[in-house]
Amino acid sequence: CSCYPDWMAIPGSGCYKYVDTPKTFEEAESTCRHFSPGPYGFGHLASVHSTEEYEALASMVPGATDSWNPQVFIGLRLIDGVSPAWTDGSYYDYQNWCGNDPNAHPDGYGAFSGGSYCNGQWVDVHTFTNDQFPFKCKLPCIE
Repeated sequence: CSCYPDWMAIPGSGCYKYVDTPKTFEEAESTCRHFSPGPYGFGHLASVHSTEEYEALASMVPGATDSWNPQVFIGLRLIDGVSPAWTDGSYYDYQNWCGNDPNAHPDGYGAFSGGSYCNGQWVDVHTFTNDQFPFKCKLPCIE
């Protein structure tokens, strides 16, 4: 798997970039979509499909600053608070939720929680709060 400079390759999964400029979920997805390797496809917020992929992405999250932070958006959208869907349209076949998440928010987004409480597991974030977090983008490999 070949990637652009400053992107991390995970063989069999894709290319990943940690963006430390906080944005809302929708702004982050839009930013990721602007990363496009020409004929290979558009970028999206990162989807996660295996323990190996999760561990590699978790290693990109800076160290804990408190019990919850840093929180980092991934491409998980929660429909009706409980039905997860990846923004890239891929199959939801892996999960690593913290505690009772996802819980019954009207809608929500998924984020890594790098703080000591969840130790990198995923938390759900209310859509109505317009929280801004750093985020992870994913692109197909450049072959």
